[in-house]
Amino acid sequence: MSQGLEPETILIIEEALPEAGDIRQILAKNGFQVVSVPLGEGPTGAPYPDLILFSGDSIEAIRMAHRVRGRRNMGCEPLTLAIVEPESHSRFAARPFADDYLTRPIVPEMLATRVRLLERLRNTQEHLSLHGYIEPQTGVWGKHVLLARTAEELAYARRHDYPVSCAVVCINNLQNINAEQGYESGDIVLRETARILRHCIRRSDFLSRSAGNEFTILLRQCNGEQAAETLKRIHTRIHENKVFDGRRTIRADVSWGAACTNETETNISADQLVAKAAQRAKQEPDS
Repeated sequence: MSQGLEPETILIIEEALPEAGDIRQILAKNGFQVVSVPLGEGPTGAPYPDLILFSGDSIEAIRMAHRVRGRRNMGCEPLTLAIVEPESHSRFAARPFADDYLTRPIVPEMLATRVRLLERLRNTQEHLSLHGYIEPQTGVWGKHVLLARTAEELAYARRHDYPVSCAVVCINNLQNINAEQGYESGDIVLRETARILRHCIRRSDFLSRSAGNEFTILLRQCNGEQAAETLKRIHTRIHENKVFDGRRTIRADVSWGAACTNETETNISADQLVAKAAQRAKQEPDS
């Protein structure tokens, strides 16, 4: 359970959600506190929710879910669950806004199970965030973990004689997006970029948000050539990805750089390796 709320609080946005009444009953029977709001009304008098449930078929409901999510003043943002039609494309439109989706018709047991899983995920994220490990906006590791993890990886690599690469990806136009289109749009671009990075790296690799517009990746057993191939794949995915913020389509403009232990002095420190990759990322134009 999140701090100060017992039981978990779920906010239902009723727009385009004809099952809202049934959903309220199912969740209430499973011990959740449920708050419903019509479209256009903010939950100003309601507790800050742990989960937002909305229709992925309604652009207005998607926008409202994102506005509510952006009210975070501490800890983790609420997770979001979109209800969509089977075989529809709405789940793809809702992807930047929803952590998970459930297709109609609503099966009570499936709904309760999915909400419980999201509840566990949020509790884990909140615990890690409170201890400074997880960056709550994107759900990736925070910058406070980066140097310690890099030092551990370098020590392990030296013992086992394999290369480690550090890659940095910068969103060059994030400041312009925030200034011209609002921080909500910038947050969506950050989350989408983090999602793409997760999908392009291996489970053994490490991803952190190391600065406002910057992500750092540690690539285990990866030489400079392999790191370059990974970054090219990441760049292609980001360049082809069109992020919809509920009003317009946005594309992230990125630059990247990498440094590898097999091209540097053998006793390079963690902060030196990360700094070298970051410097190259600032020098490398988007192509």
